[in-house]
Amino acid sequence: GEASLTMASILRQEWFPDVVAVAFTPADSHAYTSHDLARLGWIGSGKPRRVRIPYGCFIPRGFDGLLVGGKALSGERDATSFCRMNADVKNAGWAIGLAAARSVRAGVDPRLLPLEELQSELKRCGALPAWAFETEGAVDAVACVARVEAGSLSTWEPVLYLPSQEAVPALEKRLAQTLAAPVEGPTPFSSL
Repeated sequence: GEASLTMASILRQEWFPDVVAVAFTPADSHAYTSHDLARLGWIGSGKPRRVRIPYGCFIPRGFDGLLVGGKALSGERDATSFCRMNADVKNAGWAIGLAAARSVRAGVDPRLLPLEELQSELKRCGALPAWAFETEGAVDAVACVARVEAGSLSTWEPVLYLPSQEAVPALEKRLAQTLAAPVEGPTPFSSL
């Protein structure tokens, strides 16, 4: 597709300016996963995730005048497993059907459709909730790493989702601080 839904974008709650559909369900991977975090059990544990789906995921690369709907959106296998439930497929179908109708009516290729008007109509009819357009605050790598010291394994989850260029320096800095500090009482990971 012109765009591709990735696990990284879902886990980091990325916002796309061309969002036209959303999903909010647990992963439905049919017991086969391909992402490293899924293999570790961090994905697919029954926890629903908010997924913003960009319009480009429904536009096949190299084809003009075509939109693809249903479960055939462009993306990584584990990422698209969050978009397979009936409500999610219906939501995407509504958006793609509306886009197709608007494209035909305007006589333009679907990739040239003015998205602001499409998004406004999808918002007005309730197909795109307010959270689809909320830009999440940037994840603070240093704060994520500092919370790990609390000893709870669940505090590692946001650290695992960070891009390595953010996570590694924050982890290295915290390790250096920990090694330089005198040890008094229980260590940060003594509860594990």
